[in-house]
Amino acid sequence: KKGKTGLELSFNESLQGTPGEEIWRVDPMGFQFEREKKQLPTFGQSITTSLDIDLQMLAETQIIGKKAAIVALDVKSGEVLVLASKPDYNLNDLTPYISLDVYRRIEGEGGWMNRATQGLYPPGSTFKILTTIAGMRNKAIHDEAIYQCKGVEYIGRRPFPCHNPRGHLDIKIRRALALSCNSYFYHFGVKTGIDNISKEAHRFGFTEKTGIQLPYESGKVLIPNKAWKKERIGEPWRPGDTANTSIGQGYILVTPLQMACFTASVARKETLTKPTIIRVPQKSRASINHGGGPIDIPDDQYQKIVTGMEEAVQYGTAQLAKIPGIRIAAKTGTAQVKDSNRKSLTYAEKLTLAWFIGFAPVENPSIAIAIVVEGTNPNDHYQGGTTAAPIARNIFYSYFEKKTRRRLTRNP
Repeated sequence: KKGKTGLELSFNESLQGTPGEEIWRVDPMGFQFEREKKQLPTFGQSITTSLDIDLQMLAETQIIGKKAAIVALDVKSGEVLVLASKPDYNLNDLTPYISLDVYRRIEGEGGWMNRATQGLYPPGSTFKILTTIAGMRNKAIHDEAIYQCKGVEYIGRRPFPCHNPRGHLDIKIRRALALSCNSYFYHFGVKTGIDNISKEAHRFGFTEKTGIQLPYESGKVLIPNKAWKKERIGEPWRPGDTANTSIGQGYILVTPLQMACFTASVARKETLTKPTIIRVPQKSRASINHGGGPIDIPDDQYQKIVTGMEEAVQYGTAQLAKIPGIRIAAKTGTAQVKDSNRKSLTYAEKLTLAWFIGFAPVENPSIAIAIVVEGTNPNDHYQGGTTAAPIARNIFYSYFEKKTRRRLTRNP
């Protein structure tokens, strides 16, 4: 038997071992009278995953009945603590064979796809962290840059509305991140330019697979630029395209695993995180090299990003992730997509995606989380702050209660 997917496929050769055999010389009657060869079987090697079983089970429980993915990483080592995707399937239903009814049920539910590593989504406002870093590195965004949000930003003659129609008035980067002001990022995203934003995404590894030891990781991630649009769509790049990309909309597509790696990288002030689903030996933890470079922005500007993310939890869009006594830095996002399932009754209608990325504790980050929950109906008004943030809170809560071995306060 051979592994077909997951760890069973990736590590099939080492897990399987080798069979034993004997070769005997026999006489015309079939009786064995001389052994020519004897080879003893060898047991397959065992592997130890990095998954935290308590967090994994909790995460799966949090998204039962939803189309969603949750990834949690150890910030320093890149070890995968949680890799949850729903809907999924029960391995027992596939043994000793896959019946046609079981196959059709899993196919109909979308359970074959691992949304954590294969799901492609616009990241929504979680991408504003990368836009901010690109803006800071290219001198477009700085603490003295004040923007007056009036609820809409005009790019050319086209209005780009903020999610707050009344506007945020005078706003700087910290508050823009905390309140997720779209107009701010439209304005400064265009000033930064799509070339610089796409270069920054490349620097953070968004244009390549993460290399996790699991099969079928999606390689179709899309970070758009001028050349791509000209080649694929046959149209020139416009400032409105940059505005959409700046807030994680438009043509951009990423996986939840990539967003988790990005979050862990930002927490470490680096550009790459190499995820692993195999437990890292204790003696190797001090010498882990993820292969990236420094985030390359001044410390005071980096602190503006982290403070803005922390204030998102304190009074902004991520308040439902708040845990007393634990400093959490987070960014929520709500992206819009069109239903692409031609068999769906809501085909071509707008659906929402609820996103959350975050790390904690701020003073010494040890866990990074990325969550996406898919709306499956136009009436599912999912939002990052109300749909994904409470899920993140429960995972953070369980993680820190287990790590500190003390009971935390549940209510803010």
